[in-house]
Amino acid sequence: MEDKELVKLELKVPDITPEKGIELQHDLAENLAIYRVFVNGFTKRIKVVFDEREMSKEELLDALGEFSPEVIKEERITLSELIEGSMSWKNLIKSKSSADHC
Repeated sequence: MEDKELVKLELKVPDITPEKGIELQHDLAENLAIYRVFVNGFTKRIKVVFDEREMSKEELLDALGEFSPEVIKEERITLSELIEGSMSWKNLIKSKSSADHC
């Protein structure tokens, strides 16, 4: 099976408020092209992981336009890396030891 490539962006959004941040996180999380999203209205930062085959970076930035988004960091990660990065250390160690025994 092909390991899907995703885009991970960190954005600065100077025009967001904490209240709008909560609302925006909920709205973005409903989009099936977005795998992970964290909006912090206090620090005015967004971290988002999405599938560029389903939503382009330009579409995402347009959707965030009212908050004046600025890309701080961009990288490409695989779905496997996203899953592994989301695991707790205990589960990560357990999954690696199980893979060694296969």
